Amino acid sequence: ADVVIDYTSTDVLAAVKAAAPQGVDTAFDCVGGQSLAEAFQLVKDPELLKVIHDILSPSFIFLMYLLLIPLVVFFAGVMVPLAIRAKSFKEAQSTIAPMNILVVLPAMVGFFPGIELNEITAMIPIVNIVLATKELIAGTLEWYLVFISFAVMLTLAAIAVTLSYRKFESETNVIA
Repeated sequence: ADVVIDYTSTDVLAAVKAAAPQGVDTAFDCVGGQSLAEAFQLVKDPELLKVIHDILSPSFIFLMYLLLIPLVVFFAGVMVPLAIRAKSFKEAQSTIAPMNILVVLPAMVGFFPGIELNEITAMIPIVNIVLATKELIAGTLEWYLVFISFAVMLTLAAIAVTLSYRKFESETNVIA
């Protein structure tokens, strides 16, 4: 380290400004509160601060949750019928584990360079939500593609929950 600052006895903001008068490229703060506000004052690129501010906005967080709701319901609707016949927690986990792996693979596709949200990828479950999230973070979201992605996942979630419900119709599944 070029400079070491003891935050308990030194004004961190003044010490960093003295060590790097032009500002710093990044600031990592694990405490939050006042020290986070000070860390934002140290970053030299105002565009970076704008991106961080946009990501932490209530509308962004709301949209993220909105995108994830049908995905979570879909997973619940698929995993409950898979684990319902398990005799123990361990057996249920071993039944569900392969499903988790199958979910990670399409999610990884969304992170490949050059893969973008379009009319085709909006129809691919899991990939569509990953790509919509990526577009939301980048600020290049096209609402009709989000609607298609949301509708596809909502339809799959409804099907999965319906199948799960049908598994519970029989008392033999509920009473062991």
